[in-house]
Amino acid sequence: MAGVRGQTPAARFQQVAQAVQRDRGLATAGWDDCVAALRESKVRTLLVTDPALADRTVWLGSDPSQLAASAPDLRALGAGEPAVFRADEAIPWVAYATGAAIVVPPLDDDDQPVVRPRDDIGALLRHA
Repeated sequence: MAGVRGQTPAARFQQVAQAVQRDRGLATAGWDDCVAALRESKVRTLLVTDPALADRTVWLGSDPSQLAASAPDLRALGAGEPAVFRADEAIPWVAYATGAAIVVPPLDDDDQPVVRPRDDIGALLRHA
């Protein structure tokens, strides 16, 4: 994966889109799987379509690694006082804090994302 940071946005998008569409190995897709991968600092590049974060919430503890899709899930991870946040605010912050890039797919002629992973979110992983 050398050279990911030096790629053009289009090249990075193609690499992430192809991997996420396969949804195996060093890529995953879906809300729960991507939230877990972010929590574990496994995400190299996050692929997010426009509706992916709309109307969703996540729970955060005091550290970016304390991220979950629900309060009970976060408490199970040992977070003392979890707080709920809008996903469109929290997910980019956690991605930045863990060193993950974010890629938003371009739109086609019908104003639809050219790739749409499961739950509108996918991730290229640093490691399995």
